[in-house]
Amino acid sequence: MFVCGSGKIAGASLRVLEALKDYKTTVCYIVPDLEFASKMERRRHRVHFGVLQEYTRSGMLHEMIVLNNKTLFEVAGHGTASNYYEKVNFFIYSTIQNLMYMKHVEPVFGKLHEKKEISRISTIGVGTLDADDERMMYDLQNITESTYMMNVDEEDMDNDQNLIPTCQQIVRENKNKERDTSFAIWLTDTDNHLYSKHYTHYIQEENKNASGSSE
Repeated sequence: MFVCGSGKIAGASLRVLEALKDYKTTVCYIVPDLEFASKMERRRHRVHFGVLQEYTRSGMLHEMIVLNNKTLFEVAGHGTASNYYEKVNFFIYSTIQNLMYMKHVEPVFGKLHEKKEISRISTIGVGTLDADDERMMYDLQNITESTYMMNVDEEDMDNDQNLIPTCQQIVRENKNKERDTSFAIWLTDTDNHLYSKHYTHYIQEENKNASGSSE
């Protein structure tokens, strides 16, 4: 279920989820750009964001993936007035689709660890195989676990002797932050890139730097 927390319909989603409590449900929660939100929209976001996290921590939801709308536009770009959200919507769709693909296809190298049952609040990162290039789609606090899904073209898969050490260094930097971290590599027919999932069991508070005013 995809929810933008400032919208009126987001309130109805809480009732819908009550009926889905016996199912394995994941909510993708999009934090609104609060800089341009009305006072009522900011209030709705605070309520929905808090309640959905409590649902997630209690186990009523399988997972809550948090994405920041402002960061999404910075990464994906935007269209004209008539199709302003098209690029961001496609970015969200294609990212989730690729994560689902890798979940069901065996990697060429490596293996992702099974996250802890309590690690239900998460966000997604994207970037190149440069450890300094990762961009997280929400400033998740108190990260406890991370997984890295490397997408590498056939030429580098066969010839790049630095590939595995590069991936290991990314994992090592996360382990130094006391995070359970693992990686795996899949073959891609596009440019080399990575996706990451970062997890925590800690409730996320308002992040003024990421979301604008938290009034």
